[in-house]
Amino acid sequence: MDGAPGEPYELAHRDDDDSSPRRRRRWVRPLAWIAVVAVVLGGGFSSALSLLAVSSARTSPGEDAVVVSAPIEERGTGSGRVAIQAPPEDATSLAVRFTCLSAGEFSWGVDPFENPESSCTEAGVGSEVWNEFTLPGTPELYIEADQDAEWEVLVVYVKRDRGEQV
Repeated sequence: MDGAPGEPYELAHRDDDDSSPRRRRRWVRPLAWIAVVAVVLGGGFSSALSLLAVSSARTSPGEDAVVVSAPIEERGTGSGRVAIQAPPEDATSLAVRFTCLSAGEFSWGVDPFENPESSCTEAGVGSEVWNEFTLPGTPELYIEADQDAEWEVLVVYVKRDRGEQV
């Protein structure tokens, strides 16, 4: 058994063996399939996450709220105030949809000093957030933002049937 060609238990490797390049590349095809499966599953997973995010985001003041005023839409850059009409008699709260149109730091609400804050990254541009506030003492919405940060608000008064508390 000196490793001569044709022996059943050949131990020696020959340089002119034509099966060795195929042996070295045997891992390419399974790795390519794994990559394809990973891309398909990753794409499906990210699509499912985006659908879940869209379905869970509030697109209105809520099902149990009735809008009782005309909507006010306003766009701006930096800090500012949005004048709103006086609340109708049957209004129970003010609903505000805030949309960041550029990256930045924002706060908005009916209090001139303390309001909800949010941060908007480049990836979050265009995202909407709904907040509901008690009826304001003054007919204004206050917005604090970075100097070049762009935003948009939609403001409506809503009526909610609170029902009897048990």
